[in-house]
Amino acid sequence: VNTTYPLQRKIDEWAEGAEDSTAGQNILATGDKLVPRKANDGIFRLGSNNINGTSLTESGFAVAKDIEVTVSYGFDMMALQETKKPWSASNRSLYQQQCNIAWPTGGAITAFSSAPWEFDEGNYQAGGTLLSINGHNMGRFVNSGSDPLGRFTWMKLRGSRDEGVIVINFYRVCQTGVINPNIFTQFHQERTGLRARGIKNPDPRKQLFTDLLTLIDDSRMEGYRPIVCGDANEDWVKRSHSREGDQLSKFMRDAQLADPFYNKFAEAPRTYIRSTNRLDYI
Repeated sequence: VNTTYPLQRKIDEWAEGAEDSTAGQNILATGDKLVPRKANDGIFRLGSNNINGTSLTESGFAVAKDIEVTVSYGFDMMALQETKKPWSASNRSLYQQQCNIAWPTGGAITAFSSAPWEFDEGNYQAGGTLLSINGHNMGRFVNSGSDPLGRFTWMKLRGSRDEGVIVINFYRVCQTGVINPNIFTQFHQERTGLRARGIKNPDPRKQLFTDLLTLIDDSRMEGYRPIVCGDANEDWVKRSHSREGDQLSKFMRDAQLADPFYNKFAEAPRTYIRSTNRLDYI
């Protein structure tokens, strides 16, 4: 995962850009070597990226760069954060049309989330997430859903051994009330929506984990084991937000989640170009 802001590389540059961590270049890859995909290889590959705005446009037969990368890297499922697109019926339809171009034999199944309030009357919407599955694994699809405030999307899949899996994709805002971000940010969109639910003085960063925990607990009761991915905007290893009470660590404990990358490699490589912190997880 490669996330930078405001000099964030687009997802196609994440896949093809130069290796360096300076001057807006890509962050060096870590972990296991990426294995080339083959037909019926028994691999389920899940990707996650804070895309800082999808490149979805109406340009003939061209498809969004995030769809191109999903194809070229052999992802069976792609989770995107900060799509920055109002997922209206027309935009959802356009995205699905481009998925049909990328996967002509079956297209893809996609769940979208964006807040109900637009920045203006244009085609921009702060925040937002997208979760898409393609290929023969679409046969495992049970159902999907999204958060009305644009914070997360999820899909339930049929697993082997008579087990179910729920994949949850989330974006957690970076701002706190102390930072006082402007009124058109995802932070204030969430505060507005949460206050409309009757929550007084809501903390969007903390409330996200509360709501995700409810989704995970309810899904476990139905027999679905969770895989959670997204941009947490917190480094639990370095305790980047200890002043907030290490909310990410607490959420992981409460939800009984593990960090498989850290467990295997005992390192937390940065995923953010302007700091040493790892903010993104599966």
